[in-house]
Amino acid sequence: MMAANLGLNNLIAFMDYNDFGGLERMSDGHQAFYPLVPKAEAFGWEAVEVDGHDEEAMAQAVLERRGTRPLLVVCRTVKGKGVSYMENVPIWHYRSPNKEEYLQGIKELSEGRE
Repeated sequence: MMAANLGLNNLIAFMDYNDFGGLERMSDGHQAFYPLVPKAEAFGWEAVEVDGHDEEAMAQAVLERRGTRPLLVVCRTVKGKGVSYMENVPIWHYRSPNKEEYLQGIKELSEGRE
């Protein structure tokens, strides 16, 4: 809230927006949290929403900024993207994969890059 008031026009923040907070979807349990971009703008930030899995889109958002206010880049993401047993499963906020799960995840991620 203070960034714009302090004139921090060199501040860039990236928000991971996967719609999960703990074990529930934020859009279900905390509807007043949305919409994100207009709320940031109301606090004096420049804000934009992009695909958080697209590095070029995130870089472009920074390059295209006006630069007169702090910038918030809201990055829409899929929790656990690319790992079948993790995608959109909230328990992965709290636990780490065991050895077998880890190896499966690495395999799935490497296959997804081909």
